[in-house]
Amino acid sequence: FNIRDSAMGRSWEKIREIQREVLSKRKNVYMVTGIDQPLDDCIHLSTKGQKILGKRIGEMALTYVYKIPGHARQINIESLKLCKNKKSGSYYILVHYSGICGRLMCCGLPSSFTLRMDGKENIQYVVSKAILDPEDNAGVDVYLSALPHVPAQLISGAGTYPYMNITDSLDN
Repeated sequence: FNIRDSAMGRSWEKIREIQREVLSKRKNVYMVTGIDQPLDDCIHLSTKGQKILGKRIGEMALTYVYKIPGHARQINIESLKLCKNKKSGSYYILVHYSGICGRLMCCGLPSSFTLRMDGKENIQYVVSKAILDPEDNAGVDVYLSALPHVPAQLISGAGTYPYMNITDSLDN
């Protein structure tokens, strides 16, 4: 939904999080993402996006309905780990996913990660960059400008029109 309104953006983030949580609460429910696909208007996927989404749904059905190996698997966040780069001394969050086929890939640098404290962005603590982890095929290193001294929340796909460019080798 493509409206630049932070309150509405937070509402859409909550909806996406509820959808994601359903996976752990219901058996035989699977989800594919369309967050990385182009839109025709402020909410509807383009024809190209619909075709890619259909392929992704088909891949999941081959795996979970027809039990054919080698097709898409359910992708979930498996863990978040605070790390420190030995060379630069910079802190980063290693976001590790489960269900990745092959390895994570992206066009350009991984994007769409935001850091919030008390629900708000703070210019002192931001995501300075994100890179695919060179040692973890299912990991993204999300670097921080500084280590927050208060609880923080890492958001992926913030707002009403998030840009996401990370997929796995099967384009899921």
